[in-house]
Amino acid sequence: MNQALFILSVFAVSSAQAGVYRLDYNKVSASDREMIEATCVTELRLNDSRSTETEIIAQVLDRRMSVEKIESSKSTITADGMDAYSGEVKTGVYLVKQDGFGSYFPHIAKRVEINRYRAAVTVRVELLNHRDSAELAEESVCGNLSYLEDSTTRSNR
Repeated sequence: MNQALFILSVFAVSSAQAGVYRLDYNKVSASDREMIEATCVTELRLNDSRSTETEIIAQVLDRRMSVEKIESSKSTITADGMDAYSGEVKTGVYLVKQDGFGSYFPHIAKRVEINRYRAAVTVRVELLNHRDSAELAEESVCGNLSYLEDSTTRSNR
């Protein structure tokens, strides 16, 4: 009985640490809103006990072959008021290679920049090779999105 109670308590603690970040529609232009809702990730689920940045990459990009961190920094952004995009910001930049297909062999390379704020996350994805591809350019609408932490999940942590 004690073992079952222990497992249940570990599960409860780990699930309480999960944060949900939803797309910040204030940062999305009205003309792009419909396409973004149809093609992009509009919600991120992050578990504090894991590597947050690699977890974001796993949710935003599929067919990953490799992920290499190429830069890391921490800074502070000051603004006239306190909003979700001010204060301490942690930045991680990654080189992500995705499986190539068809004429995109051997891989598709992307630069992914993730900025983590107190209650927000921004994700910028830039295609590095195959830039002239109309097919791959369709994904560019998902290349610069902002997410705000859901306040209901924040109170559970």
